[in-house]
Amino acid sequence: MPGNYNIRADNRGYAPFNLAGIALAAGATVNLGTINLMPLDQDADTLADVLELRDHDTDRFDADTDRDGFNDGTEVNKLKTNPLDPNSTFKVNQVVTADPAGGTITIRWASVNTVTYGFETSTDLTTWSKLSSGGLPVTVTATGPSTTTTLTLPSSGSTKYFVRVIVP
Repeated sequence: MPGNYNIRADNRGYAPFNLAGIALAAGATVNLGTINLMPLDQDADTLADVLELRDHDTDRFDADTDRDGFNDGTEVNKLKTNPLDPNSTFKVNQVVTADPAGGTITIRWASVNTVTYGFETSTDLTTWSKLSSGGLPVTVTATGPSTTTTLTLPSSGSTKYFVRVIVP
């Protein structure tokens, strides 16, 4: 029926698109032009709802689908762990050896193949510094599900060091 209409386009994972007052005539074709749909992120996990629905099968209303303590966006985009598997986590599994006198520590962590990891050190668990060698950050690229590396700690005279593995 000819007249003026409001048009609303809904697509799961995207914000609705509204056009108000579009004049329609019987048998007429209406060119709506290009419609730019805005992806939603209803659980604020930095993973767009459309990606959660289409690519990852995660819950777009729950930031941490597998309840492992890491939000889905961090797991997919940064850690490269599985947001559907609570056992697919990023954590240091073991301090293999620590040689405070020699200034080294050997650590092992659950890793993801081809992901590059970096390291930070602290003497107080409050202030963290990137571990570097020759002015460049120390990094290790994983080649499997577990990675072990020996790090040389900075010499600052401290009797204690804390080390954390990061995904830069």
